[in-house]
Amino acid sequence: MNARGLDPRDQIPFSFIFKGPPGTGKTTVARKISELYYQMGILATNEYVDCSASDLIGEFVGHTGPKTQAKLTEARGRVLFVDEAYRFCDGGFGKEAVNELVDCMTKPSFAGKLVVILAGYTNDMDSLLQMNPGLSSRFPEEVIFSNMTPEECLMLLEREVKKSGIDVVPTIKETPSVQYQRMTDTLTELSKLPNWGNGRDIKNVAKSISSAVFASIASGTSTLSVGPSDILRELGAMLKAQRARCAHAIDPHRSTSDLLLPRLTSGPPDPIRTTTSQTTRVEEKDPTPVAEEGEEPQETSDAARSERSVERDPGVTDEIWLQLQANVAAEELVQQQNQERLMAQDREVQAQQQLERTKLDEMRKMEQLMLQAERERKEELERKYEEEKQKALVALKARREAEERRRKALEEAERKRRQEEAIQKKLQDLGVCPMGFRWIKQNNGYRCTGGSHFISNIQLGI
Repeated sequence: MNARGLDPRDQIPFSFIFKGPPGTGKTTVARKISELYYQMGILATNEYVDCSASDLIGEFVGHTGPKTQAKLTEARGRVLFVDEAYRFCDGGFGKEAVNELVDCMTKPSFAGKLVVILAGYTNDMDSLLQMNPGLSSRFPEEVIFSNMTPEECLMLLEREVKKSGIDVVPTIKETPSVQYQRMTDTLTELSKLPNWGNGRDIKNVAKSISSAVFASIASGTSTLSVGPSDILRELGAMLKAQRARCAHAIDPHRSTSDLLLPRLTSGPPDPIRTTTSQTTRVEEKDPTPVAEEGEEPQETSDAARSERSVERDPGVTDEIWLQLQANVAAEELVQQQNQERLMAQDREVQAQQQLERTKLDEMRKMEQLMLQAERERKEELERKYEEEKQKALVALKARREAEERRRKALEEAERKRRQEEAIQKKLQDLGVCPMGFRWIKQNNGYRCTGGSHFISNIQLGI
């Protein structure tokens, strides 16, 4: 409580909606909120619970409610980050999970005791908020994430490449204006694609650049550095791949007929040529199409041969029959174009798969080389460690032996000193030298420093 009697927790939001494209750092912001609330004393820990909508959705009737409550209980005192929250819109159990979430957020056991963040794409999150009238009121705080700018992408790319120990020469800021403009233009085109992943795709580009550099080093043709041309090459490859994926993606809003019978770009078939050709085949009753001069005859399907071999019903006018034959020819042309387009797409996909397999093989070879180098480095370190260890053991043994010899010498010197003191005292007590001179040890006894008096060892009893 503050001086005005207000609880500061009442002034702090405990629920957020994160909207935006992928790879824009929603998870990072959730982690920052967790750290901030912990430092403010609002949460008990700076850890956060990261999950998806499926972790709150049950698999059968009566399973969703307890599962949602269990996840909220797990996150109590922390941040609950629910990614891909728009998946609540899939199926009845998702709606049940949303209803349970809305209900629990006002209960005393959960209200103000955890932070809930729902994250996902902008349009999908707008649809989710319309799913339950109370959801938007429970989540009044919206954070909108936009695509990273090309400049931000280049700065992130440089940081990620440098994390691998690779230098960017020249740096992004020092890159010539022409090449820098090409980089930003490529990133601008990438950001316009629906499958652009922002920071996620930038990190993938950085991994590709690093893999190419390490592969070149393994072959002895490069150094640990990259330039603008390397970056442009990888960005261009990603742009081409992303465009191909967008071209192959099936729009869920298109009908089946649109996919099977796309509109002809070359216009309707020539009625004069078709009429002449079809009339000739009808008169001759020959189901095999006549090939143009210089062209190879094309094989036709059994169904097409069956259709062209059907004779005209009695009473059908030439106009109706010729129009029908023209429509049949147009449908065959559409099917042929569809088949050719699918074959071209298959070839492109196979080429892309082959490229990915090649890059994967290069990465595996690089990993093996790095592992081998790491093993050799480890073995060398272990060998040096053993050598130093043996040297240290030998030095320790020598030091201990020297200390033991010194200890014994000190003990022997002390013993002799005490023995000498006892003898001197005994000589003084005997009073042989009336002058009281000190006694000096000689070969077989002691003589006073005056020189007149001598006592043998036998007399002293030693």
